[in-house]
Amino acid sequence: MLSTIALTLQSFSAAIAFAPEAAIATNVVATTACHSSGVRYVTGPPPNPPGQVPNGLVTLLRIHVSPAGKVESATVIKARGNTAFDRAVVVAAKKGTFAPAMQNCAPVAGTYVFKAQTTP
Repeated sequence: MLSTIALTLQSFSAAIAFAPEAAIATNVVATTACHSSGVRYVTGPPPNPPGQVPNGLVTLLRIHVSPAGKVESATVIKARGNTAFDRAVVVAAKKGTFAPAMQNCAPVAGTYVFKAQTTP
């Protein structure tokens, strides 16, 4: 009698083991989704202006980033203070690494506002 029960359970165990794997695979595919996001700054060198720079300077740039994550242009949108610092910020931003914007699971061109300031 015990051997009959053991053989019966073994015949069902393969079917039982298969069902959860199929359900897990279906759930993974069903929950995979893409989210839209804007351009992200990843890393880059700090601005390195020549000479002494006064404290409290702020520069804002509008950075246009390609779908490949490359800086296409950098435009000063707010400069307060020092032309050498502003130029150094533009150079640093162009050397930076950016992650492109994402839309419908694909990288697209986007804009990022880059802020640099000296310590007050």
